[in-house]
Amino acid sequence: KTTTTTTSHLTLTLVKTSTCPISYMTEVKDIKGPLTLKYKLEGNTSFGITIWAKDGNELLKNTTYSGNSGQITTISGVDYMKIRVESKSCAGNNDNWLTLTAER
Repeated sequence: KTTTTTTSHLTLTLVKTSTCPISYMTEVKDIKGPLTLKYKLEGNTSFGITIWAKDGNELLKNTTYSGNSGQITTISGVDYMKIRVESKSCAGNNDNWLTLTAER
C-alpha cells in the first residue's frame, strides 16, 4: 500500500552550519518540485554551491553567493538532487553562518 501525502507548502533545511571552512554534500530525494533554494548568511561570509541531477547533469553550475540572504534558483522536473556546498570565506564568528533551505 502506498500513501501519498500532499502538502501545499514545504520547507526543507538542507544545511545549517557553524563549521567554516566546510565542504559538504547532501541529497534531496523523492520530493517533487518545484523547489526554490534560498540562503541566509552571517557576517562577511560566502559559499559556493553546485547541484546535480540523478544522471550527473549539472542543474546549477558552481556559483558563489554572498550578502545577507537571497534566492539561488528554482528547480523543477526532478525528484532527486545532489548538492555540494563549499565555504568561500569565513568570518570571525561563524555561529550558524550558513542556512540553506529548499521551499515548495
